[in-house]
Amino acid sequence: MDAGRRWKADHRQACRRLQNAVLVDPRLVAETDYRAWTHDRELRHTSYKRLRDTDNPAVCEAE
Repeated sequence: MDAGRRWKADHRQACRRLQNAVLVDPRLVAETDYRAWTHDRELRHTSYKRLRDTDNPAVCEAE
């Protein structure tokens, strides 16, 4: 199967799985430590610290 047809098949399968999905509003923010940012804006050597409850997760920013 070529890449285009494989992508379409994967996409159809993902859509079937999402038919019963329930979208929710975020209430928690993951707090992490990291060593550095890479050139393509990925975090390097990330470690999870905790989940934080916050009033508005949309205002949380990457430092």
